Amino acid sequence: ITKFEPVVPVYQRSGPEDGSGWNFVIEGRKGPYSPGRADSGYHLRRLTLRRGHPVDALESESWGRFSLRPDDAVIHPGGFVIGINRQHSKLQILTIPAEACPDHAAPFAVHAAGFGRREGLLSEPRAVGCGLDGRILVLEEGNHRVQAFDSGGNPVFCFADDRPWMSLARDQPEERFLDLDVEANGYVYVLSYVGAGDQPS
Repeated sequence: ITKFEPVVPVYQRSGPEDGSGWNFVIEGRKGPYSPGRADSGYHLRRLTLRRGHPVDALESESWGRFSLRPDDAVIHPGGFVIGINRQHSKLQILTIPAEACPDHAAPFAVHAAGFGRREGLLSEPRAVGCGLDGRILVLEEGNHRVQAFDSGGNPVFCFADDRPWMSLARDQPEERFLDLDVEANGYVYVLSYVGAGDQPS
């Protein structure tokens, strides 16, 4: 992989100590999906992460692929890799197969969501996370909210007033949302900045 190719790491937080868990990168050597190229797409490649050892080389075969470039991705405990694409406001849900295969035979992620403001749709998704209960949480820049989905891409009504989203108040109009994370007790953390983002206050 060269430094010019997009790479998104996705790894299993509680994987086995020997590094044999679901640890992948999504890489773009084959470029976006093209009907004329059977092996095209953004492929999921497995790697081994072992404490105290360098990262092992990527496997050459694919564990699945995304037709749109994932800007962020997360491992779902149910055996999925969930990616988001900002340009098209899409969720991409890839079922992790039992084994790898040649690139031309790799399964595709299923698309969900799309651009919009109502539940189940996204506007400028920035980050994706996953709770221990399996809820997929997407940080939306355009809608100023965190929205919950299930592994089928359906909205999950789990926030106040039986809504599938939690609105995010902006401290200042120019505030930009960057990332989110979910910890074991269910707290959701959102990272944002104002201005140039160079003032830690």
